[in-house]
Amino acid sequence: MNEQIILLYGGASTEHEVSVQSAAHAANEYPGKVIPVAITRDHHWYLQDEITANIDCSREVSVRPAKGLYAGEHLLEGSCILPLTHGTFGEDGSLQGLLALLPYPVASVSVEASAVGMSKYLTKLLCSSLDIPTVYYHVLHDNEPCSELQGITFPCFVKPDRGGSSVGITQVKSPESLQDGVSHALRYDHRVLVEESADAVELQIGWICEGDRIRYSAVGEIAAAEGFHSYETKYINDSGIQTEIPAKLDRDIMMRLLEYTTRMLKALDYPLYGRMDFFYSRSSGQLMLNELNTIPGMTPSSIFPKLFMHQGLNLGQVISLVVSAAQETFQSTSKLIRTLSSEHQL
Repeated sequence: MNEQIILLYGGASTEHEVSVQSAAHAANEYPGKVIPVAITRDHHWYLQDEITANIDCSREVSVRPAKGLYAGEHLLEGSCILPLTHGTFGEDGSLQGLLALLPYPVASVSVEASAVGMSKYLTKLLCSSLDIPTVYYHVLHDNEPCSELQGITFPCFVKPDRGGSSVGITQVKSPESLQDGVSHALRYDHRVLVEESADAVELQIGWICEGDRIRYSAVGEIAAAEGFHSYETKYINDSGIQTEIPAKLDRDIMMRLLEYTTRMLKALDYPLYGRMDFFYSRSSGQLMLNELNTIPGMTPSSIFPKLFMHQGLNLGQVISLVVSAAQETFQSTSKLIRTLSSEHQL
């Protein structure tokens, strides 16, 4: 049965436009009914008739904990909320915590997994504890000079800790350009990572967790002509990008990638869905986890839908599976809360 869902999009992050594209494509592909709710750059919520870049601000939506989402005094009735809000405030756990207070299933990962996935630094720390290799890196805060860094090799990449779609990332090719790269990244976050450049292709795999059962997509390989899959190549001009699905990998590399991915998902208590990105060097055989994406792009050019398409699932079917899994989790969690509440009543 096709469900009526509430779709949140937009938001205050630098990925606002990408979110609009993701939401429009997802709504078009989803077989059920979609109730669009746009979030402006200053955090106001508005009910929409259709998903466009121009937000109709005539019907403001209020969030009422334990009661639901209201347009005026009209309750928005949906069997699930699907947030496609990329980046800060939409993908970092902030929104997920707010939505957890509402009486709807939420088709998103937990607050915990959102926070870890949004932070490249926290992701690397978790990888270290799980014995999963990552690219060698340094961390800088906004009050630390670049002179504190030791042993940097060039080229390197400077990245805001919390961000997505390659926004704020600079490929630095010489020591003279390092401070400029750091200053640019600090426009987006007070903590930045300086990473060694990996002589590698990028491998990506999607997942859907139905309870503790993990459904994997195909593995895709992405190679950028300039060695950097930037915002422009992702969403504006992808002529410098070569994508191969499925990736041609030796069995042992594929098994190692699946093992690392499963290890991460178990540690994060089986987050609902998302995409895991790796670097793979064919010359050395080294496989390194790059990042965890907990609300992957769903634009027409996004790789997440393409990875599942190769497994015979179109985007509408993927969203239906995610919604169904979210509903099952919501029911089991609600039952647990009711049980605990009745046991501890005075």
